[in-house]
Amino acid sequence: PKATTIFYAKKIDANTFQFLGEVGGIKEAGYYSLAPEIDSNSNFYFSSDRIDGKTSKIYRGVFKDGKISDVAMIPVNQKRAWDPATFNGSAMYYTESETLFDNWNIGFSSGGNVLQNINTDNMEYAPSIAQNQLEIFFSKADTKSAFGILSGIKSKIYMATREKTSEPFG
Repeated sequence: PKATTIFYAKKIDANTFQFLGEVGGIKEAGYYSLAPEIDSNSNFYFSSDRIDGKTSKIYRGVFKDGKISDVAMIPVNQKRAWDPATFNGSAMYYTESETLFDNWNIGFSSGGNVLQNINTDNMEYAPSIAQNQLEIFFSKADTKSAFGILSGIKSKIYMATREKTSEPFG
């Protein structure tokens, strides 16, 4: 049976973390839960296939004392979605695709054209947004399929910037 465990640690200084154990309230037997992200308001975001065991969606809960409570799916325009990246819940970027293995792109919860210069016919995924939302980091592979990554095509990390949050990333 598939299942995953998410762990957490406390930052001691720039180079040291204290392992604190498993995050409670997230693990469900027979389902994956992965790609965690927590914001400064203690909102805990993660991907899971808990709806049907096949389709990954993004969930949010409240993190307190090592446990997640009030877990609910986020109502964004999601196909298959994982790798959430958020800034205090006001903007969510994530990886999305029609199928699990083909043409991953980065999605944005508010829609619009802010990603028009980032998404291509190849694979863009694993976004991370700066707090000011003027920089985004993401992975890109010159392939249209996850099988290309598995067969050795290298991924690279990219950064894109913009002057205002209302503009597309360059």
